Amino acid sequence: MAFSTEFRLAVDMPRRALVFYRRHLPVIGGISLIPGLERFVSVQADLSGFVPVLLEVLTTAVRVVLLAVIARLAFREEPVRPKGDPGRFLDERWPSLVLQSAMLVALTAVFNILPERVFATWVPDGAEDLYLAVLLLVKNVTVIAFAFVWVVLCVREALTYAPPAPGPSAAGAAPPR
Repeated sequence: MAFSTEFRLAVDMPRRALVFYRRHLPVIGGISLIPGLERFVSVQADLSGFVPVLLEVLTTAVRVVLLAVIARLAFREEPVRPKGDPGRFLDERWPSLVLQSAMLVALTAVFNILPERVFATWVPDGAEDLYLAVLLLVKNVTVIAFAFVWVVLCVREALTYAPPAPGPSAAGAAPPR
């Protein structure tokens, strides 16, 4: 397949992920709010003992639930085809996956480096903890949740892949006029 086609497919995936994220925002955002609030509290409060560990376990468990919910919603919209061929998808669409991986890494870098290294330098003294707490809350509900949607939709794409049908054969061609 041509590089331009693979590029178009790769660029289309984040668009579809954004549409999916917005369509299911109440559920995805609501679940993502739990680890976001955990991060907010962890940065703002002076926690000691087993509480930070317990909160980390809670965050991990909720993220697993979030992935399961996103997968359930995604596969309800487009169930796995009986003739889906993920192996062939990987063989034929690998350039698209490489491009998507690069875009996802770039997205992660931008949303980590800019807010945590650049914008943080503009925060007034004494407000650093509040800035970090709000940043982590917002990133959990937006960036992390969106990345989960994107990855799940990529997996769905592979599992539901059906190679394009071959062109008309002699047996199926229209009779000559």
